[in-house]
Amino acid sequence: MRRKICVVTLFLVFIGQIVMAGGNTADFKYGKWHLKYTLSTGSAEYIYQGKTVFDKVGTGVSGTYTEYEIGQEEITDGFGTGMCFTVTRSGENLPSVIQRFFLYEGKDYFLTDVALSDEKGVETNYLRPISTEPDTRCDILGKGDNRVLIVPFDNDKWVRYRSSDLRGGVNSFEVSAVYNADTRRGIVIGSVEHDTWKSGVRIESDEPGIISRLELYTGASGEGTRDVLPHGKVKGKTVRSPKTFFGYFEDWRDGMEEFGRACATIAPPLPWNLGTPFGWNSWAKMEFRLSYEKVLEVSDFFKENLQNNNFENNGIVYIGMDAGWAKMSDEQLADIARHCKANGQKAGIYFTPFSDWGKDPEAYINGNSGYKCKDAYLYANGKTQNMVAGGLAMDPTHPAIKERIRETAERFKRLGYEYIKIDFLTHGCAEADYYYDPEVQTGMQAYNKGMAYLLEQMEGMYITMAISPLFPSQYAHSRRIACDAWAGIGDTEYTLNSLTYG
Repeated sequence: MRRKICVVTLFLVFIGQIVMAGGNTADFKYGKWHLKYTLSTGSAEYIYQGKTVFDKVGTGVSGTYTEYEIGQEEITDGFGTGMCFTVTRSGENLPSVIQRFFLYEGKDYFLTDVALSDEKGVETNYLRPISTEPDTRCDILGKGDNRVLIVPFDNDKWVRYRSSDLRGGVNSFEVSAVYNADTRRGIVIGSVEHDTWKSGVRIESDEPGIISRLELYTGASGEGTRDVLPHGKVKGKTVRSPKTFFGYFEDWRDGMEEFGRACATIAPPLPWNLGTPFGWNSWAKMEFRLSYEKVLEVSDFFKENLQNNNFENNGIVYIGMDAGWAKMSDEQLADIARHCKANGQKAGIYFTPFSDWGKDPEAYINGNSGYKCKDAYLYANGKTQNMVAGGLAMDPTHPAIKERIRETAERFKRLGYEYIKIDFLTHGCAEADYYYDPEVQTGMQAYNKGMAYLLEQMEGMYITMAISPLFPSQYAHSRRIACDAWAGIGDTEYTLNSLTYG
């Protein structure tokens, strides 16, 4: 067997180092982490401050790999100062497997990703940047009430966060924590990049207190993501997974906060320098009974009875119209905005950019004579996708949808609206037979393109997301933590579930 090992630049241990421990093992050390890497299997032992958290963690890529290259690079980025260790494994007639580990000074976590590379091209919808070997036995949590956090993909259909017993197998989306509820010690694992993939976390236990499988995988698809089709395949000479967060924490809740900060480091939140919007939304009480006269009445009621009793934030109350406003004329809509402004309020309105509620494939989109609805649907196996609440999914990359977004934004601003609630956004990230943009290969890629364009057009308005995926999160100033809730105690309990576990 031919083996090639290339070690680049040896640093002192307190800065970062690669130590070759025999011909088959390399030790990557920096900060609080030590990764003991086995070249022949492509797996590593994760050691945190001298304590093994997991052993035999690989990528699940099979094949006979006989050549290895190891490199390191000092890095300084939004996460701090650190070292990137890279292992490239090659084999005859196999794509190269490239693993990177990003270790940072003072961090209780590290980042990692995996890529497949081949000059002839790679095509896949399934990568595993972190995947334990079948004989893994992790008891790092100790005895007690060991649990797994289950995070939903979106906030639709009254889905819930759950804290499940560590037994059998569970799936979570994008992030999860496995922890001891008595001591709060735990592991947090999740995807911190959300531009291409829908990711899942799989955790299994075959005996009390033991983690027998831990895996973060790309290509999540099914009922939980509202998808009919399998996840789209990503193609190219090199196909890379998202960067993945792995951390061990004395309190798993601190770990979730660190995960959130890591996501925001890569995709910073949309800045907002004014106060948190505070006020009224029409849906729960009026729904489609909304009318011009009722909105004016509500505005006056808030002005006369609530604003002078501290029902405001920074002196502002928002009066928001939900679905049902479309039957009003532009003259009425403009008058509502003027009336709210005179009452010391900001007027809000509602939009679903990626949904067709009329379900008429022959209808022209937004009066655009060039395209009909059937031209912009997201098809699955040649059929339209009837999503949650009955709307048909539409292609965020289609020029007619982009034009509808542009015209709608211009109209809202012209009429005096300063706040917009965008809804049913999960419709825009559905996996599909194809997308108008030929460079788009996955639902998440389409969604990112559509949301980036929407943000550009809605600039100057406060944007809040209603029904939507948890990630990506950089396209709005806020996002609703849960689905609709009314006045019942069950609705209160449901909302608190999303608040606590989110």
